Amino acid sequence: MMCYSQIGALDDLSKTIMVLVVCLYMYIRGKRINLGKARHWLDESFPVLKQQFYGMGVPCKPAENFRESRIQKHSIIQKCSPSKFLIYASGRKYCTGALFSLELSPRQDIFSPVYHIFNMTNDRLVVDIPMEDMEPVVFTLVRRTEYPFVAHAFRDVSLLARQVPLEMLPHTLWCMTDYNELLTTFLGPQVNTFISQYEHLIDVIHISDLNRVSGIRTVPHKSIHMQFRLGNTKEERYACLNLVFHYIDLVGGLKLSSSAKIAANKAREGFFKTQPRSETMAASQSTSSLPE
Repeated sequence: MMCYSQIGALDDLSKTIMVLVVCLYMYIRGKRINLGKARHWLDESFPVLKQQFYGMGVPCKPAENFRESRIQKHSIIQKCSPSKFLIYASGRKYCTGALFSLELSPRQDIFSPVYHIFNMTNDRLVVDIPMEDMEPVVFTLVRRTEYPFVAHAFRDVSLLARQVPLEMLPHTLWCMTDYNELLTTFLGPQVNTFISQYEHLIDVIHISDLNRVSGIRTVPHKSIHMQFRLGNTKEERYACLNLVFHYIDLVGGLKLSSSAKIAANKAREGFFKTQPRSETMAASQSTSSLPE
């Protein structure tokens, strides 16, 4: 007969095996769900991306090459982790490319049901667009709860921009800029319509000649950084993409007045003094074309 200690050891072993099986099931299931979401987003967005960009993927291939095969199309997706997927596109006016990052809820985590219950995570679309050239501007539209992250990640916001109270904005969003002249351009009718319908999707819209592209946060860049909560409907997801392309055209075609450029140059001289030498040298290359 088995003694009580042996029975207890078997119970402990069975519980351990049960926990491992549950963890493995959650991991495999979560990976499949997130990969399916990434593929669904690409399938849904591909017609719009193909209209806007010449090529996609790394190495970049003409978008026309992916017309027929879904398997070929899905090869565009770069998997960074079970919950993060990258899609690169290039070949568009005003920008050198665009990096679309799908940062999804960690469904492969055993605690993901708890995160979902307490709404601790959201599926997000993060877009980084390095611009070919742009005026010296800082403009940020940020969800109020996201401001601490933005102020920490983007020093140009905390050092150069100031909050501008606007009656047209809901209380959940803050607008920050270094020059009020930008408001009529960056908060025009199309943006106002988006805010009135899809305000709940906006986390961050950050436009700056001193921006920091995701994954290369030590070097300032002339770029646009946008974060959206991934919508539940095709209409919401299309609206976010259209807003991205709208801002690329706005920033690329923007021309500041002489007085705004002079003020921007003076502000950046003070900004560079607060940066490490390596960042200052890189940033000065981005602003070397500014008038003295």
